Amino acid sequence: MDARLESLIRIARAEFDGPSLMGSAFLPCLAAIPFEEVEREDTYEGYTVWGIALHVLYHKYAAVKLAGGAVPASAYPYEEADWPRPPAERTWQAWEKLLAELGGMQAAWLAALGDFPMNRWDEPIPAWGCTVGQVLDCIALHDLYHVAQVRNMGIPSLRTRKQG
Repeated sequence: MDARLESLIRIARAEFDGPSLMGSAFLPCLAAIPFEEVEREDTYEGYTVWGIALHVLYHKYAAVKLAGGAVPASAYPYEEADWPRPPAERTWQAWEKLLAELGGMQAAWLAALGDFPMNRWDEPIPAWGCTVGQVLDCIALHDLYHVAQVRNMGIPSLRTRKQG
């Protein structure tokens, strides 16, 4: 396997599931937030944890498709948008389902990276002004960016305990 893909897979695993050298990894951070805080809008910049989770899921879904990976139709039941609307019913069960969907999409993402044909690395994406390889690089770091965002949103439970 190409060394670039090996690095992306290693980074994607560490920043999604851990252990991350930068603190809490994405999924463990989200899973540790009490349900009553995942929809709080009184956060820095007004984002919700739920909204960020949907945003990350969408971008990983789009990257899997871009990389030629397999995504079952039922794996992404939300609006195909940069910031998808949350489901109408936002229950604890719906939140747990979203966390499971994130885990499933992460597995699809890692599989797509593992099977990615390197002859597409420099393939241009004119609409985005970049290459396929640049998108893959970006998505590998996307979880790291958004876990830092979540940790800095002012969520009460994250202010009262040390992130590790």
